[in-house]
Amino acid sequence: MGAAGFGVARIFAGIGLQNIKPLHGSVISLVFGWLLALAVVLVFQFKALISVSPIEMVWLSIIGVLSFALGRGLSFLGIKYIGISRSTTVYASYPIFTMALAIPLLGERISFLLVIGVLLIIGGLTLLLSERKTEKTALKGANRLLGIGFSLASAISYGANTVLIKWVVSGMVNPLVTVAVSLFFGTLALSVFSGKRLGESIRNSPRSAGFFILSGLAMTAGSLAFYSSLSLAPAVVVTPLGATSPLFAVLGTYLFLRKIEKVTYQVVAGCLMVVAGGVLVTVG
Repeated sequence: MGAAGFGVARIFAGIGLQNIKPLHGSVISLVFGWLLALAVVLVFQFKALISVSPIEMVWLSIIGVLSFALGRGLSFLGIKYIGISRSTTVYASYPIFTMALAIPLLGERISFLLVIGVLLIIGGLTLLLSERKTEKTALKGANRLLGIGFSLASAISYGANTVLIKWVVSGMVNPLVTVAVSLFFGTLALSVFSGKRLGESIRNSPRSAGFFILSGLAMTAGSLAFYSSLSLAPAVVVTPLGATSPLFAVLGTYLFLRKIEKVTYQVVAGCLMVVAGGVLVTVG
């Protein structure tokens, strides 16, 4: 469910980005995503919410900035410049950065599967980069350099945050509370930079704003499922499943958004390689 939520959320965001800037779209999605998370927590985990200590609040604010402010903002920028399928495929390389921190900080060991997974991810990204004339084949106004750069930065942010999330969720805070509180801080951080034109963007493009609302709700549903899973099952089981979200994004783009974005065989093959590599990196 978490993977499907993440994939569908990026499809909604891609549609919304046709008329609204990534920063404004990120804020809209975060606000409504936070409202959903808050409602769930107030109903099911109110005692856990009011029990959060100041130290735990600090860690949750860091998670919010890394994952929801930086991660989502950069992800939407990537979608803006190279499209849903390509940006999501680059983002799916985040397990490499997770393991880059997990090995020195958590004592994870380098294994044969880990090496194969890294090679698959690199191969998939190389295949994606080999696509010629992305600016003409992806979508109108595409910029491959900016798109890949923003998407890769998003992967680094999410990957580094996964290690922190696992530690906080497992030993400190209820997973539903983690989502609600960290979303609040992520929303607050990004809202500071949204400026006074956010309301104008919503008034000028209410339909696009609606898609960002749907994106935020889907992303929060995915986060609630993902964080809850981390508290119930080992990360080596949960994270590979979460890494399959690009498959939903690429499939949805191909089926429903052909007029907006063209999905080539390099994108499909690259996505499969990166996803398979991410699964092996996590399992290994």
